[in-house]
Amino acid sequence: SYGFKLDIEGEYVLDIYLDIFSKDRDYIPYDLIISKIKDLIKKAKVITIASSPCFIDQEYAIKVLKELFNYDII
Repeated sequence: SYGFKLDIEGEYVLDIYLDIFSKDRDYIPYDLIISKIKDLIKKAKVITIASSPCFIDQEYAIKVLKELFNYDII
């Protein structure tokens, strides 16, 4: 969780790896991850998104992705 406390200055590419939301990583609070990534999204020049079906259910990954970008989930 050290990285969640860092402030990044200057231009950067944000690589969102959705596997961080998998069940085996639930020792990091979900709300902490969401809020940090949302803050990083606001300042990123470029954003890439990756997910591995072997590590996280893809329907769940899409739900998280929609939450990150404030997309209404139906």
